[in-house]
Amino acid sequence: MEDPSYSIRFKKVLKKLRDAGKTIIISSHILADLEELADKQIFIKKGMIMKILDQGENNASKNDPLYKVIIPNLDIETIKRIEKIPVVLSVDTDREGQVLVRIKTGHFKTMMEAFKVANIEYKDVVKQDQNLTQLYKKIYNKD
Repeated sequence: MEDPSYSIRFKKVLKKLRDAGKTIIISSHILADLEELADKQIFIKKGMIMKILDQGENNASKNDPLYKVIIPNLDIETIKRIEKIPVVLSVDTDREGQVLVRIKTGHFKTMMEAFKVANIEYKDVVKQDQNLTQLYKKIYNKD
């Protein structure tokens, strides 16, 4: 059984070290702790890195919404145009080659208007509800 007071003290020490610029590697299946403590999460399956999440990347917050944008004939130039949109915090691609766009909270309409202005054609835009638990289930095929 876990001692809550020990857990609280341990987390404080880890946060102090992190804030001091130290690199700390934690291997854990307690995803809530990882969300709270880690700046970067790496998912490994059968010795292969499946996904790297960088919570500090481009000032993106895990609370800022993530959208999958289905774009026919996606190319690097289209990705570069998306990256230039001011409300876009990060751009990534998934396994299917679709674009994952994280934007500032409350700026969906602004993003869509910017797509129109930049002449970015898309088939669909789907909000991704991606916390660590959902990502874990997706990567490791858990229900």
